[in-house]
Amino acid sequence: MLSEGQRSLLARLLKQKTGQGLAQSSDISMRTAPASRHKPFPLTDVQQSYLAGRSGGMDLGSVSTHGYQEFDIKNLDAARYQQAWRSVIARHDMLRTVIHPDATQQALESVPPYTVSILDLRGLPAAEQQARLHSVRDEMSHQVLPLGVWPMFDIRLSLLDEDVTRLHLSIDALLLDASSFPILLQDLKIFYENPDAQLPEFSLTFRDYVLSLESGEKSTDFAKAQAYWEERLPDFPPAPEFHREANTATATSSRFSRHTDIWDMEDWREFEQKSARLGLTGTFTLLAAFTDVLRLWNRHHDFALSISYFNRRNIHPEAGVILGDFTDILLLACQCPQNSTLLDRARLLQSQFWMDMEHTEFNGVKVVRELMRYRPNNNVLMPVVFTNILKVGDIGKSSTLGGEAMEIKYSISQTTQVLIDFSIFQFDNKVHINWDVVESAFPQGQIAAMFKAFTALLRRMLKDDSVFSLKHPVQLPEEDKKRHAEANTTEEATADTLLHALFDGQALLRPDAKAVVTPEKCLSYAELRNRAHAVGSMLQSQNCKVGELVAVVMEKGWEQIAGVLGVLYSGAAYLPIDPGLPPERLQMLMEDAGVRIALTQSSLLQSLTWPQGVKPVAVDSLSADAAEAPARAPVWKQTSRDLAYVIYTSGSTGKPKGVMIDHAAAVNTILDINSRFQIGPQDRMLSLSDLNFDLSVYDIFGLLAAGGTIVLPAPDKTRDPSHWLELAKRENVSLWNTVPTLMQMFTTYIIDSQCSHKGDIPGGLSLVLLSGDWVPLSLPGEIRSLWPDARVVALGGATEASIWSNCYIVGDVPQNWKSIPYGRPLKNQRFHILNEALQECPDNVPGQLFIAGKGLARGYWNDPEKTAFSFFPHPETGEILYRTGDIGRWLPDGNMEFLGRKDFQVKIGGHRVELGEIESALTQYPGVTFAVASCIEKGRNTKQLICHYLTEKNRDLDDKALRAFLRKKLPHYMVPGIYVRLDSMPLLPNGKINRRSLPMPEQQADRQNNAPPQTDLERAIAEIWMEVMGKTGIGRDDNFFEIGGNSLIAIQILTLLRRRCNTELQLRSFFDAPTIAELAAMVDAANHHEDMEEGVI
Repeated sequence: MLSEGQRSLLARLLKQKTGQGLAQSSDISMRTAPASRHKPFPLTDVQQSYLAGRSGGMDLGSVSTHGYQEFDIKNLDAARYQQAWRSVIARHDMLRTVIHPDATQQALESVPPYTVSILDLRGLPAAEQQARLHSVRDEMSHQVLPLGVWPMFDIRLSLLDEDVTRLHLSIDALLLDASSFPILLQDLKIFYENPDAQLPEFSLTFRDYVLSLESGEKSTDFAKAQAYWEERLPDFPPAPEFHREANTATATSSRFSRHTDIWDMEDWREFEQKSARLGLTGTFTLLAAFTDVLRLWNRHHDFALSISYFNRRNIHPEAGVILGDFTDILLLACQCPQNSTLLDRARLLQSQFWMDMEHTEFNGVKVVRELMRYRPNNNVLMPVVFTNILKVGDIGKSSTLGGEAMEIKYSISQTTQVLIDFSIFQFDNKVHINWDVVESAFPQGQIAAMFKAFTALLRRMLKDDSVFSLKHPVQLPEEDKKRHAEANTTEEATADTLLHALFDGQALLRPDAKAVVTPEKCLSYAELRNRAHAVGSMLQSQNCKVGELVAVVMEKGWEQIAGVLGVLYSGAAYLPIDPGLPPERLQMLMEDAGVRIALTQSSLLQSLTWPQGVKPVAVDSLSADAAEAPARAPVWKQTSRDLAYVIYTSGSTGKPKGVMIDHAAAVNTILDINSRFQIGPQDRMLSLSDLNFDLSVYDIFGLLAAGGTIVLPAPDKTRDPSHWLELAKRENVSLWNTVPTLMQMFTTYIIDSQCSHKGDIPGGLSLVLLSGDWVPLSLPGEIRSLWPDARVVALGGATEASIWSNCYIVGDVPQNWKSIPYGRPLKNQRFHILNEALQECPDNVPGQLFIAGKGLARGYWNDPEKTAFSFFPHPETGEILYRTGDIGRWLPDGNMEFLGRKDFQVKIGGHRVELGEIESALTQYPGVTFAVASCIEKGRNTKQLICHYLTEKNRDLDDKALRAFLRKKLPHYMVPGIYVRLDSMPLLPNGKINRRSLPMPEQQADRQNNAPPQTDLERAIAEIWMEVMGKTGIGRDDNFFEIGGNSLIAIQILTLLRRRCNTELQLRSFFDAPTIAELAAMVDAANHHEDMEEGVI
């Protein structure tokens, strides 16, 4: 229930909004200045934000905050209607106001008689009438009327048949807000019905009102309110963050569309009464439903909305009847405590609102500015707005002229830098609930699905009290639910067997077939089996137990394969360790794993330092006798649920994690891939992955299970594409399985060395499996240019889910793709994309990727705490899930899209940046073959994008040309500032890009940071930047947006530049010239152009 203080505040606000009273403002000194009535005066904070957003060159900019309505009325006298408008214009200063680019406004003393345009459509065929009406609507509904030019509104009439006239009203919200609209309509009605009406002149102007408010900023209430909001800044939640479509990434303008739900007053009153019984107003019940829908469709569970309201201060008796933009903004934190119900969240919203409303002297625009200073690299602009216009009253009651009702036919509003603008108002005894939305910024169909879920929830709340006690009342769209279920319908019977049993069956079936080929050696299936038996028998003689870990510490060679098979034959599990590791780490891994025996090669016995208590055994020496005579077959002791191998992966705490995979899990993946792609005895695969990288599990057991041949490179040539080419030709390699980087190295080598002209391309490659990292969009095309019939498959998953869990067969790659799809789950595996509350995300909505099914690991070796965190039962379904730490989304076709690691999400200037999108765009530049984008810290709260790239024949490219190219494809905040061409990319042992080893151009970055302004003009600009942004030491080449600049800050800088430097620049200037040096050069060029024109004149 509302407290006494809240009820008092509510009563005061209701009086204000119904015209019975205005907000008390005792700390504001009211002063009128009739003599200065037509002088320029500053914009309000809200008007400034509107002005900033309508400028071009920015995300969701080039839009005026603007309203457009269409009404039909019968028997309208057009001449009388036009005269009524002229009278209203003469009465209200704001209808004669122009907005200047320097963030001031001015009411003109006189203006030409306004002419209402008339379009006569009478007698035309109905289809043509509709087409012409739609043409007018298209032109007027999203007008951006020019600054400094009167009028900033557009009124037209379309004459239709049967004495019907369509009224078209387009008004820029810089002039007036929704609370002014009924006043405007009422005065228009008076002058239409009585052209000679004499209404009293106003003694108050909007100019007087705005200037008087400035005195309130010196009050104690203002200081208290500022302190209240500043104290909340550290924990204030972010704006809702939606996944934006790629085709809107560079959009500099937006068109809105409206979704409407119309309620009868009886239903709305019942909704309000139910809310009251729950201790709520209807507004907060409505808002709770809205925020719960947003919660399911955006990245954040806790977020903030802009609540716009009409704040006419009681500083003058006429403050309630003049026209103007009295809008204020309140930033409302919308939080979702764990295990809270819909009712809990509604009450929390209401309580937070009343608390915040006691501190509105420091308005929401000012809060946004403080957030910008506090979080310069976070997006603090609020793209979702909620406006309750119900308290203005029934707008339809003012909508009559000469006794004829005005029937609303169409209405749309748009707000700059806003994605969803929620409004609710009453018209002709109906309640209109509207979403005005930039539809193109969202994936197709998403807004319709959101609005459908929202209206369905409202109707359920109206009819069913139990909805309020639900934790997750918003339901996933049925179509999405069905698609996700179909994608996860993967159950299929799998053989209950062991990894080495798959090989053993092939060895008995084809003993003389080639199993392993190295540059110097070839082992048949029988020979490999004998050598593995020798290893297994030795281990059993050493009392190796089921599930015990035996280390395999070897360089690439046949010994690795014989060793891991032998370990499994013994009943133990193998632990692959890179012999190139530092001795300290090698010892740590063996100690953590409790290793007693380590299999190795003779060449490493003396060169490696073996931990105390570990017995090294050289496989090549041990199995020499087995080459001559069959070894005794060890007795198989384990089941399919026993451990097969442990692979250590890097851990976030610095301690590696030992992933435990049993036989059944690995067998499930291997048999699926072999069946899915018809892998058989005819296949030969070049095995390039290190043994401690889980792609090697398929290299070994996948090929041997199918009766194929493993081709191994020389251990010192595992990263030599010329050696790969030699082996691929000699052994007629048909199958490739690596990270994308190694295939990229291979294709680049072949193309650059012009092997295609020599007929040296191995012709047998028919299947390319790529996984472990992003697949460059250009790579599938490069592969098919060399091997036209090759199938290219992108796979994904985690070591913790047995090699792979999903795949996608890559066909032609459309130009608008940002990445290769992640595909669908493999057999007996499932994917769930969940939000912070572990709810299933709708299509297109990013969430965390969770894997379930038969492929899951048994956990982490000797680490129950990490195991419990990463492998856990879903609280509602009980299904065991693995938390991957990756971000992805479902696509409407049933595939998934991978969006990167949760830990690697990058934000620049408050915008989320997809590094893969930058890389994809740069590889479209002629000559660029590969690109890696990353983010570097330039100092406190300052980040910069850098791009490393490779080119054909190592050709140098011009940085400015690259930057100009990307500016055409990406928004300004995604264009890297530094470009570094490399001869080759640094790689990790597993073949992935070693991002930490990418060379950082420190000297260049330092030079850019430290170069001081050089001219008087540059120094003047720098002084203004530092003053407004609260920073010191800004260099002439620092990028405005990278050091925390944004559109609102730019407006303040432009205003000071005009005053101090006598220069006229538009907001667009900051996008074209984002550094002090470039901005000064632009000013010099403009001044030179003016001097030239004066000389000509």
